Amino acid sequence: MHSVLVVDDEKWIRRGLIQTINWDAFGLKFAGEAANGDDAFTLAMEIRPDLMFLDMLIPGMDGRALLAKLKEVLPNIKVIVISGYSDFENTKEAIRHHVLDYLLKPVRKEELNAVLGKVCEEIRSIKEKKESSLLAQDGWFRNTNFKIQKL
Repeated sequence: MHSVLVVDDEKWIRRGLIQTINWDAFGLKFAGEAANGDDAFTLAMEIRPDLMFLDMLIPGMDGRALLAKLKEVLPNIKVIVISGYSDFENTKEAIRHHVLDYLLKPVRKEELNAVLGKVCEEIRSIKEKKESSLLAQDGWFRNTNFKIQKL
């Protein structure tokens, strides 16, 4: 299961998103929610989610600052921006921080499902590559014959 954090200052948006997602179908689990950037960062550091839904215009640390901070400390977190504005500066900042998608509010269920399908496949692929890489490294080490010589 991939953990998800939802960040938006509007409670009804958070509730709507949480209720709209078919968690089991996508192999996701709801891990938490935050109404501002500062709480979102603290919560992200605690739960280390795989995916975050992020509104760019939130109180405290805004979405742009939060993206920059998360890129430093949680570089593998996947982010989907949800915003009521198609603001060029926010879009540019989101692209710079490699967000997976930028959805405009109100988010349509079909659009959300399409994006979640794409995101979950990417997360799954990354985890599989990491696991196979670790297995390959472990296998290489086990198959190497080291001889310890006394000097």
